Amino acid sequence: MVQGDRNTNFYHVSTLVRRKRNQILAIKDAVGEWFYEENAIKGIIRSGFIGVYTSSLSSVSRSAPSILPWQISLDEEESQSIGGAVSKEEIKATL
Repeated sequence: MVQGDRNTNFYHVSTLVRRKRNQILAIKDAVGEWFYEENAIKGIIRSGFIGVYTSSLSSVSRSAPSILPWQISLDEEESQSIGGAVSKEEIKATL
C-alpha cells in the first residue's frame, strides 16, 4: 500500500490508447472523396444516418396488386352483392 496500486498507470495508458484508436480522423463519402475536417466528418455521418432512418416513397409500388392464380377471387355476382347496402332482414338473419 505504500507504493500504491501499480496497475493504475497501466489502465490509464490503455484508456488513452483506446481513445486514440477510436478517433475518426478521416472519412470517405459515397463519391469516394476523403474528408479530414471535423465538421465535414460530422456532416457525412449525420447524412448517412438520415439516409438510413428516413423512408422515401419512391420505392413504394403504387400499382394495383396482381392476383396470382393460386389466390381465391370473387366472381362478378359475389362482387356485386358485397358492394350493396345491408338490409335489416340480412342483419337479423345474421344475428
